[in-house]
Amino acid sequence: MALGGVIPGYVLAWVGFNSQASAQTALAEQGILWLVTIIPAVLMFAGLMVINRYELTDERMDSINREIESER
Repeated sequence: MALGGVIPGYVLAWVGFNSQASAQTALAEQGILWLVTIIPAVLMFAGLMVINRYELTDERMDSINREIESER
């Protein structure tokens, strides 16, 4: 969630977004496009890669549930 607050600010600053301007530059418009399409897709793919590497078998899930129950 922290990345969701930091990345847009950095990208908008990098592309020269001006909130006071009535029209944005082509680079700023391209940066906005990247913020709503490319960057979320890349971050989702990275998250899927991390999740895919995490092996969670039925046995491991049962073990986790037993640990949770024993702590109650």
